Amino acid sequence: MNGMNETKILKDQQNHFIGRLKDGLENLYSYDKQGKFGEIKTISGKDLRDIRQYCWDMVDKFRKAAPQEVFKNNVKGKLGEKIVEKCLGDLVSRVRYDIIPESGDGKVDLTVNSYHTIGIQVKTRYGKADEVKWLIDSEEIEKNKAIVCVLLHKEDCELENFDEFKHEYKPIIAGFLPTDSIHTMVNKNEIEKEMSNGKSLVKLTINNLLYGMGLESYIKTLINDPEIDIKIGNSCMEEKNYKGAVENYTKAINKAIDIEPVPNCHADAYEGRGIG
Repeated sequence: MNGMNETKILKDQQNHFIGRLKDGLENLYSYDKQGKFGEIKTISGKDLRDIRQYCWDMVDKFRKAAPQEVFKNNVKGKLGEKIVEKCLGDLVSRVRYDIIPESGDGKVDLTVNSYHTIGIQVKTRYGKADEVKWLIDSEEIEKNKAIVCVLLHKEDCELENFDEFKHEYKPIIAGFLPTDSIHTMVNKNEIEKEMSNGKSLVKLTINNLLYGMGLESYIKTLINDPEIDIKIGNSCMEEKNYKGAVENYTKAINKAIDIEPVPNCHADAYEGRGIG
């Protein structure tokens, strides 16, 4: 984040959001327009049909597993991705509905359109806000710049229902955390860990998170940071992709021309292309 003041504002907003959520879903900010933030959005119609078809394709892929569990788990995951996509609009890639081979999605759910190296992982859980927890593994933290937590709210005495006959869902953006912040909070013992299947996982609760409206601003801050272009340029140089290196070093110079290492790298990249 840009600084302590911005983080404090987002924490204050998060506390206010949690209070409204406890008072009932009708108190949440609902806005279904694509590309605009809403604490809660309705997923229905074509969006839901696409999700259902994907889930049935996944049931077919994992034929040896319990079909109800496969369908339910994939519905939850795609609902979470969809609300994040709907909030961020053209800033991020579209939700994928193609069936990825056994390697899976590589622990990255969405990427920033102008910088596909900036990954966003979406974690979706069904339950009550004060009880639910989102578990994050180390690979998800390393491969992404932000973790977004989505809540599928459970009412008192409600039975879990994720079947093909439900005509709409209302996922909630519970909040987000930059992965850099997660590293810091873990080192300071500000968030808990727990073991699951022999793996140590970071456990996030809604109280750990920053208010979801800050996600767009955080991503734009990353996009405007010349360091990301330098890192991509360095990777291109290692791969002898000098054209890509020149393009990314040029972006970094245009953002912050006073960064010292860039002109030298830029010259090296041009020399590699045979331009110097």
